[in-house]
Amino acid sequence: MFKEDYKAAFSKVTASQDTYRRVLNMANNNTKRTRRATGVIGKVLIAAAMVSLLTLTASAAELGWFRGFFEKQSDTPLTPEQVEFIDRSEQEINESQTRDGYTLGVKSAITDGRTAHIVIGITGPADAVLSKTVIEGYDPAAPAILLDNWGMEGFLTDAEGRRFVGRSSIDTLEDGDGLDNTQDLLLTFKPDAQAGEIPFAPGRVWKLHMENLKAIYHNEAYMNELMEDKYKGQENFSFTEEEGKRVNPVVTLAQGTWDFELDFADADVRTVELIQQPVATRSIVGWKDGQNEYGQVQIRSFALSALGAVVTIEDETICPDFNDYANSAFVQAVLKDGSRITLDVRSASGGTAELEAKQPIPLDQVDHIEMPDGVQIPMP
Repeated sequence: MFKEDYKAAFSKVTASQDTYRRVLNMANNNTKRTRRATGVIGKVLIAAAMVSLLTLTASAAELGWFRGFFEKQSDTPLTPEQVEFIDRSEQEINESQTRDGYTLGVKSAITDGRTAHIVIGITGPADAVLSKTVIEGYDPAAPAILLDNWGMEGFLTDAEGRRFVGRSSIDTLEDGDGLDNTQDLLLTFKPDAQAGEIPFAPGRVWKLHMENLKAIYHNEAYMNELMEDKYKGQENFSFTEEEGKRVNPVVTLAQGTWDFELDFADADVRTVELIQQPVATRSIVGWKDGQNEYGQVQIRSFALSALGAVVTIEDETICPDFNDYANSAFVQAVLKDGSRITLDVRSASGGTAELEAKQPIPLDQVDHIEMPDGVQIPMP
């Protein structure tokens, strides 16, 4: 598990501010580029990454699934152009199946051809509790709801049987109905960065296969106790099997399989190439003396779409990460009216970085891209 995995997991941990800050600091010092997965948090996460998820509070009932979600991403109102993109691109699906007393359904989906967000609705028996933890001694927040085959081969495949290859995340999404026995999940899929490819193009059918619904609970107090007492000051350690089960007990809610077909017929898959000639900018290029090492790189492609970008540099031996974590500076899409949309580097490999937009990017309104070091890349 590398830096992006740490950030994705621990951005959702229900933990004290001190623990949260300590974990993120350690996470930022373990990078995918240098494969430093043997440090403290690397070992901790292997045993305890499946932890309580903070609810993403999207006012779905009032705004539509993705209007509320994207507003919450950056806490700023959506522009008319962003709302228009969402209304045009979001697909209401409303298909469901019931297995072992639990109904799972695909409610809605949106994509720009490369990033796909899918909302899954869960309804359990009348006496089920999904909205909070009911295990005595564990955190009262809602448990993490996962599927047995999450992230495994066959979870998402196309009509020819080719499996999805890339990064995926699963988050709890508030459904707004006030019921304990219902919960929504947000599945996000980002394929490995390959310039020019449109995996979720209109007409390409994808099959979603889900197995065995599970809830994972989290004992923050016990985890803090272990890290402060038993493992304090140790460079390399891992929880014992007994400790791992106590930190994060797993309960099977329902056994069975749920299968759906997805066709992103309404996807807006426009992509704009910004680079006319190579552009020099600052990027993390490696790891040295316990810190990120920065250097100059040459961007040869910046393919911008509505929900993110694929950025390719000249040196394929570098996994480029343009984020300036020390100063909380990220790539920005600057619109003609001066407003900004953050693009976060979510993954990097072999000279290519995948960026994810916090809100939809109205391509016709973009003036330029601003890199964290101040370098500007104008729209063509």
